[in-house]
Amino acid sequence: MPEKIIELNLNQRTNIEEDLSVNQEKANIIKEVIKGALGHSSIPVSIKGNKEQISAFTEVLQAEKQIMQTIRENGANSEQTNKLNAIIEQRINKFEKITEIEWPLR
Repeated sequence: MPEKIIELNLNQRTNIEEDLSVNQEKANIIKEVIKGALGHSSIPVSIKGNKEQISAFTEVLQAEKQIMQTIRENGANSEQTNKLNAIIEQRINKFEKITEIEWPLR
């Protein structure tokens, strides 16, 4: 399988159609990366962007993995899950602000 590339710093586009296409492709790759983080699949992927963008991306992925594990262990309505939901929202908002890319899982 060829390596997928997520370029987080491509938010300077002016063509709306091109922007939507690129963002949908990024969303699909991000979903696959999350599946891989949860052990459901494995795809080769490179993340490109500046240090702040990559850090924000990594923080959201870690929170996604943590919340899925917590839901499995404690249920969707547990106190721990609710606390993590608040944390993940903060991380998603930070990611979206820094990259201008909408997080595909909400």
